[in-house]
Amino acid sequence: MREELKTFESITNQEHVRTFLREQDFVALLHGHKHETALTYEDIYADGEDVPHRLAVISGATFDNSQHRDAMRLVHLKGLPHNPSVEVEMLSVTAQGLEPDWSACVSLKLSQPRHDESAPVMITGTDITEVYERVVEAASGKAAGGIIIADLDLNPDVRLPLPEGFPLTSEMPGEDRTKWLQDIVAWWQLPNPKNVVTFPFPHGSRLRNYNGNFDQLNRIISLLKDKPTSRAIATLIDPARDFSETGTGEVFASFCLVEFKLQEVKNGPRKLDIIGFYRVQEFSQWWPVNVAELRQLQYAVAAEVPNVVVGRIVTIAGEARSERAIVQVAVSVLDRWHDQAPTLFHVLTTVLAGGRVDNELRGRAVDGWYRTLGELQKVASGSRSTGAPIPLKGLETFIDYLKANSGSSTDFDSFTSSVRSLRRLCQAHAESAKSDESYEEWRKEILQLLSTIQGLSDRLLLPQAEA
Repeated sequence: MREELKTFESITNQEHVRTFLREQDFVALLHGHKHETALTYEDIYADGEDVPHRLAVISGATFDNSQHRDAMRLVHLKGLPHNPSVEVEMLSVTAQGLEPDWSACVSLKLSQPRHDESAPVMITGTDITEVYERVVEAASGKAAGGIIIADLDLNPDVRLPLPEGFPLTSEMPGEDRTKWLQDIVAWWQLPNPKNVVTFPFPHGSRLRNYNGNFDQLNRIISLLKDKPTSRAIATLIDPARDFSETGTGEVFASFCLVEFKLQEVKNGPRKLDIIGFYRVQEFSQWWPVNVAELRQLQYAVAAEVPNVVVGRIVTIAGEARSERAIVQVAVSVLDRWHDQAPTLFHVLTTVLAGGRVDNELRGRAVDGWYRTLGELQKVASGSRSTGAPIPLKGLETFIDYLKANSGSSTDFDSFTSSVRSLRRLCQAHAESAKSDESYEEWRKEILQLLSTIQGLSDRLLLPQAEA
């Protein structure tokens, strides 16, 4: 752009002019003083306001040697009064007898951005940690209880990490954090989980074994192999099982619906976008796991549909929440063992009873047990939560293994008795009204018991580790 340096070449009271334009509700401004071409927006803010008044600026062209392709402009107002826009056609200077070139055309919308506290909040990004921090802030602030739409365009070739700042129940290095996320997602996507009493609606069983006999993902794959379609959806709600006539006593998944959408890409493979709808969504702890679940489902479907790569992930939350207390997404290590790795119960019991297990399973079993104690310690040291990762079925299975090795040592028998007491306290808490009073009584008992179990665990496990 050419700069002019001469008297009165600029507006010296431009803020007064801008304020006048905003107060008089001008939406488009045409000028040609500089003879420089421009089609742009100017956002004019009032003091103390977050939403600007938007002004479309159309700077006129001129006739000279450098502007022959945009020498004149035709300005059309369209869509009045409800959907106003300005369409600008650029005309070139042509040789005598030739038709003018009308191909260049630009359109600017004249509608104003509106600010409504109750409107859905849209958050987009390409980095999982960046979007995570923004959605958590929104869910705990201006969008609490409202609608949040998150749109993620992530690198399809990079394994999805757990966002930085995610509140884990115990400290983990980077690789362990990613492994934890993969294990949690794998559990929630089990097609036939055993622990349906504590967790009655794992997502995988509704997607891959709906009503006990129907794999919805296979149907979606068959549809998308044929052609793009808007029918590539799966539901996780079963009205016959989940709803009552009066709506009382209903308990069902927050993850309600998922849609797969094929997008054509010029000169490249098609992209498979995925959209997840949640009647309510907790963003601090649940949202990253939901995103990881959707990514896993994307990969599973894309692998079966020709010429497809994974694309965007979109989550739509009907009611946004952000909890400080630990929520049920963090399924206890022992409860996950019950479904995914029952062998670890045998390994852990063998080590506790003094047997030697010299392989990688020993480390996983011992680490998982101490992580379980850490989870319970954190739950009992924090605020009251109705969805904390308290093991039930896993402890029951562990006790069965311990009973089979009774008499191994005095410490082992004391350990078994203490684990039985732990199971009793956890069951009582699960069945309680979870009031402040009952929680306070439970936490005092369990913290004292955890201290005892920690000491017995150290005496039974650490000597072997040192040896």
